[in-house]
Amino acid sequence: MGLVRGLDAESLLTDDLRALPELEALVAARVAISPLVLRALLERGVLDRAEARTRLETIAETRDWLGAPIYRRAQRLFDD
Repeated sequence: MGLVRGLDAESLLTDDLRALPELEALVAARVAISPLVLRALLERGVLDRAEARTRLETIAETRDWLGAPIYRRAQRLFDD
């Protein structure tokens, strides 16, 4: 966490959902889970909904997120 304290960034992305509250307490930056990047690409028209979901599934399989809380939260990013 020492590295995080030394950063002067607007945003910080993490794959560790359990660390999210601690990171938010350590930095002034906005802290979010990494799948938020996919959501941003969807909103900007870079990816369509199907492609964003496919990429999320690929990430989830690669990082062993299937069934994990971060995966469920990431899926909700595309529920609208």
